[in-house]
Amino acid sequence: MTFDDYKKHFEVFSKIDTAEKLAICERQYKQHLLALEDEKHFEPVVEISNGDTISLYNDNLRLTLGLAQLTETQVSFLTIPSFEPESLLIIDDCQDKFVLRHTVLASNYWQAFCADNRITAVDKITSTTELNQEIGSKICNLFYRVISDASPAKSGRFVLDGVRYFLSCVTDGKVMTVSKHSPNETSKPAKVIEILELLTDNIKSVDDNTLKEIKTKIDDIDK
Repeated sequence: MTFDDYKKHFEVFSKIDTAEKLAICERQYKQHLLALEDEKHFEPVVEISNGDTISLYNDNLRLTLGLAQLTETQVSFLTIPSFEPESLLIIDDCQDKFVLRHTVLASNYWQAFCADNRITAVDKITSTTELNQEIGSKICNLFYRVISDASPAKSGRFVLDGVRYFLSCVTDGKVMTVSKHSPNETSKPAKVIEILELLTDNIKSVDDNTLKEIKTKIDDIDK
């Protein structure tokens, strides 16, 4: 969208008849461009556990979902909705195959945590499956690419509700994590998340059709 197009849209709500309004329109257009750029990437996460409420929640959630520490052979996909149950997918490269473990909590942990932050025992459902080397490698390589391509957000866009997604891997002995909060459905992060959700939604029966669809979607991202 050019500035002239954006300006026309702006004037639908407020006619630009002063220099001040023009300046406001120009600032908002710059924010719009920054937001479009932000949509192209996941954002790096620097986690500092300092004992505050959010840090304690994050630490407890990982323990509850069965994620103590990633290894060099693993990648993880953590989903944190505002109101629905949290979930975690761990993919482990076991050389001759990839082993997947998907854990979904029975209820939203944040609500239980707010009532009692000592709670770490929550009912959950864990499903496992295996992938062959070809598709497993494609999925893990997708993790490494989008994590290495992460970029800090510049627009300052703030989202209250929705779903937060976290992808993690280990690089040079260090856990690297990126995130996205309710991405635009046409963006690259949304397409990556769609692939991972397609995998988790079919975790109990990852058939040939599902694998073919996943492979096609990964190849489309790479074009």
